[in-house]
Amino acid sequence: MKACAIRCGTLFDGTGAGPVRDAMIVVADGRITTVGRADKTTAPPGAETLDLSDRFVMPGLIDCHTHASIVPGLGDQLGQLCRGPVPQALAATANLRKDLAAGTTTMRIMGE
Repeated sequence: MKACAIRCGTLFDGTGAGPVRDAMIVVADGRITTVGRADKTTAPPGAETLDLSDRFVMPGLIDCHTHASIVPGLGDQLGQLCRGPVPQALAATANLRKDLAAGTTTMRIMGE
């Protein structure tokens, strides 16, 4: 697997440390190997570069209790859960797309 160097405008790593401006993340063999300021972090030769220097970068969010096919704000949550398989699948697809766009990368689906 080819190495990748990700240039970040601001990196929030979730460790408790403050955000790092002008950061770089190096990924090799599917794992993060190095993180630091871009001027002090070296990418391996031939690494693919992803320029997110105008973006705020952070780890994916984890939702430990969710129902993919319902929207609580619509009311009648039990009714939403009792729909047929096609409406359920369409609702889940739309909801999961919104979750991913909001930064959720890992979910535990409860009872669907």
